[in-house]
Amino acid sequence: MKKIKRNFVLTILLSWCFYLQGQEWIQTFSGEYAERGAAIIASPDGSVLVAIETQSLDFGSNPGGDIYLARFDQEGNTIWEDTLEIPANGYGHFQSMILTQDSGYVIMSSEVNILPNATAYLVKLDKYGQFQWVKEYTGIASNGLVARSIIESSEHDYFITGAQINTDSSDLVLMKIDTQGELIWSKTFEIPNTQYEQSITETIDGNLMIGFSEDGTRATLIKVDKNGTELWTKVVADSFRIRKIQETPEGEFLLVGYELDNSINSNFRVTKTSNDGDAIWTYLDGNPDFSDGATDVLITKDGNYLVAGCQSENIGSFTKGWLLKINPLGNLIWQSFLGESIPKRFIFNSMTELPNGCTYPNPSDNSTIVLR
Repeated sequence: MKKIKRNFVLTILLSWCFYLQGQEWIQTFSGEYAERGAAIIASPDGSVLVAIETQSLDFGSNPGGDIYLARFDQEGNTIWEDTLEIPANGYGHFQSMILTQDSGYVIMSSEVNILPNATAYLVKLDKYGQFQWVKEYTGIASNGLVARSIIESSEHDYFITGAQINTDSSDLVLMKIDTQGELIWSKTFEIPNTQYEQSITETIDGNLMIGFSEDGTRATLIKVDKNGTELWTKVVADSFRIRKIQETPEGEFLLVGYELDNSINSNFRVTKTSNDGDAIWTYLDGNPDFSDGATDVLITKDGNYLVAGCQSENIGSFTKGWLLKINPLGNLIWQSFLGESIPKRFIFNSMTELPNGCTYPNPSDNSTIVLR
């Protein structure tokens, strides 16, 4: 990994933490070019690791962007910071970051603009951000692979979902990886056009649930066991693009994403399903004339659901970050916004909850990242 260059401007203003709509501190990162808030993860000691995809660090080999990493304590003080060049032969983009059971981190990136020859990558870091290994994964035969979501299972293996890119289509892929990044097996499901957002979680009953949107519009759940055997597949709703799925303590599932009105506009959507994928309720909100949507969800310590996303005021010019809390029956408790008076695009990308119950959402725009 390379140290952060001096021509990258790091501006620390404040950084805030949402807790009962309170505001504690805010951090703003800005560079000469585009930055994107990628992920934020809390450690058991209360510190948080932030990953930001940035084009302001000129490594020269990856026009898609590289990763700035920073770990903060609960007061917002920097513990360490470093930068990571995304491995890529073309336009590599950050996809996901997870906290591993050895207190380290795995970062996943994928080439998404050179289809059908895309390649996926995993980078393993220890808890101090020191490099441990990097692995590269490609599709079957000459097909490419776009990786979308990753988890570490209770058995300490990694499961990755993605799309195998064919000449004129794509199929859903599930991969099992060991702790050293070696491929154990890869399974392909003949479900076409699954190269859009995906989300995977380990279920209470010891299986895996994958949420994705066939053709980018048909919200679908597929449940498999840990050998990759399909148990069932169910279409939850049409015109619904899933960004994240989360299992509740009762074994039900929360699906958040975009309700698609047409090719341009969308609404903020949360759907709760039973453990076999049947819809229980749907929370739908947003301005029907603009493009709104949900990007992340977590279950808070009080048993309610915190959902992050964005609400557009004017397409292409003004988007504000949107954070709302709903109860297990789908009723709104409160909502809050970021960027209502700033002509930029604020979009919450990910959230994490600290041991003290404080929540950090991670909003971004094209030039500034605000970490909450």
